[in-house]
Amino acid sequence: MESRIKMLREKRGLIQELLAVEIGVTQQMLSKYEKDITIIKVDVL
Repeated sequence: MESRIKMLREKRGLIQELLAVEIGVTQQMLSKYEKDITIIKVDVL
């Protein structure tokens, strides 16, 4: 099942690196969010 984060990111035409910069996390952390390996912390939201 595709992550909703990934689906919305791709709908906006963004690559992981650009979205990561926008939300203030690393590309590696964003990848973990998309793969549901890590849960997004409240302070990031």
